[in-house]
Amino acid sequence: MRNYPFFGLIRNKLLLIGMAISIMFALVSIILLIPNGVDNQTFNQGSETSPQALYDEVAFIPSRYVNQDDDYQPIDETSMELESTQAEEETSTEQFPAINEAFCVPDHTERKVGLVIKVLDTDRLSVLIDGQLSTVKYIGIDSHTTYQKVNEQSSSTNHSLVGKTVTLVKDVSDADEAGRLLRYVFTEDTFINLYLLENGLATAVNTPPDEACVKYFLEAQEIAKSQEIGTWERLKPEDWREWPVVPAISENALEIYRRGLEEGRNPQSFSIVGDCQSIPGRLFRRFNWAEFSLPTEYAYLQPTRDHFRSVWSRSPVTVGKYYTVASIFAPFWNDTSRCGLMETPLDCEFRLNNPSILLISIGSNQKPGNWEDFNNYMRKIVEYSIEHNVLPIIATKTDPTEEGFPLNHIMTQIAYDYDIPLWNFWDAAKELPNHGLDSDDQMGIHITSEAYGIKRITGLQVLHAVLTAAQR
Repeated sequence: MRNYPFFGLIRNKLLLIGMAISIMFALVSIILLIPNGVDNQTFNQGSETSPQALYDEVAFIPSRYVNQDDDYQPIDETSMELESTQAEEETSTEQFPAINEAFCVPDHTERKVGLVIKVLDTDRLSVLIDGQLSTVKYIGIDSHTTYQKVNEQSSSTNHSLVGKTVTLVKDVSDADEAGRLLRYVFTEDTFINLYLLENGLATAVNTPPDEACVKYFLEAQEIAKSQEIGTWERLKPEDWREWPVVPAISENALEIYRRGLEEGRNPQSFSIVGDCQSIPGRLFRRFNWAEFSLPTEYAYLQPTRDHFRSVWSRSPVTVGKYYTVASIFAPFWNDTSRCGLMETPLDCEFRLNNPSILLISIGSNQKPGNWEDFNNYMRKIVEYSIEHNVLPIIATKTDPTEEGFPLNHIMTQIAYDYDIPLWNFWDAAKELPNHGLDSDDQMGIHITSEAYGIKRITGLQVLHAVLTAAQR
């Protein structure tokens, strides 16, 4: 058979085309496989962007445990890795929850997403942001209270955030003096700062220059007050043992206080009506308050302590070793070196000190069974104080006087009737040995140095509550 040259050419061309197609498929396969191979290799080596590397950054947290009311609960490690990775991704895209209540927050300030690691306080969280652990403090609220029920509810809200990602929004200030980041805190469906106010678990505080949501916060607080929930719940006098140590300051109490300031009462002055537990050298004067350093957990009280700096060292004429509620209206008990001959101790004290607040801590010398006399004179002190535009605050007793603490019940009833603050010192000292009473005291009315320490701190907290409420 004759061999034609053009048949050989055709066979060569088909061979070349087949080879070209094979080479193209090979190139495409290489191009598709290379990125996956690099990513897998990088992930397995634990690169900076891998979940393993992010986990390593938080591994310094002891055993990856968080504190929940002294019970340590383990965080699921796998969940923590996924949440951390998600937080990093969301931070880069600056996503923001679609929550109607968020309209008040600034739209031009820094927004970060972090992972909540631990609850530090009722308004402070430890949060992992961009691989670094930071303390975040809620803007615009004050949740410091010794009201156990409110504390438990507030703590429960905060603990529900542990292990979750939150969006953190800056107002004007970046951090406070302690280095804590000041932020509005959001979950996917909740504005946490606002939620605490709406449920009466915190009070609104105006903290310039971070004021973007202050008006909205105050409105939420007023609704909680009107519903009498959380901090604003009005407990019954017969349940006085459940009343908080540090009271919420009602609108009626604020009105008395503000009216006093308008009438010229000194906002930096308070007076005390008291017996042996309040004499100078025992309640406030024993410490050199100019040099005394507050414990770290009470550092927030420093501005209040400074505010009343001129009062800590003075001796009120309404305090005496054997004073009763009746003594306050008897000129016989006057300090004649400072008071007029016919002045009552209360008249003289108000004239000398011009207080805006009156702390009433008295009753240890009351004769057993004489409840009606105590009730009448205690009410007289309260009414006199209100008539003179001074805010009265009644303190319960830790010494019983009689079984069942009937005087505490009377004082709580009076605080309830006049809608004024009750400083429940009885509750603050109840866990102390012998309820804070000196076991060597045969009279059974003197308290220990430890109890005095608690009384000083809680007294300062009560004054702080008034100043904070007045600033809203």
